[in-house]
Amino acid sequence: GRNASSYFGNIEAYNAKKNSWSELPADPTPREPGCYAVIKGELYVAGGDNGSNLTLNESYNPKTKVWTTLAPMPQGIDYSGASAEAGGRLYCFGGGSFPSTAYNNVQIYQP
Repeated sequence: GRNASSYFGNIEAYNAKKNSWSELPADPTPREPGCYAVIKGELYVAGGDNGSNLTLNESYNPKTKVWTTLAPMPQGIDYSGASAEAGGRLYCFGGGSFPSTAYNNVQIYQP
């Protein structure tokens, strides 16, 4: 997320059974809207913006509580749509370079 002057990497998890929130280890790359999805129990975060469009791709393993840097995206984007399919691919739809450029492509990551 972001406020007027800073980007944040804070991550919180909601437990529906306990109706409570808990703080997780922060994303090492503070950013605002990127491409997010859960694949096989891990959180994947690709792209986003922290002053410029990012190609960075990272995953978070909740069992080990460790962030891992992965292969970068071909094109940096923010404000993209995201989806994960049963085969385990991360799909990042569209996005762009806010506020001037919108992309009509799909970038796919296979863990």
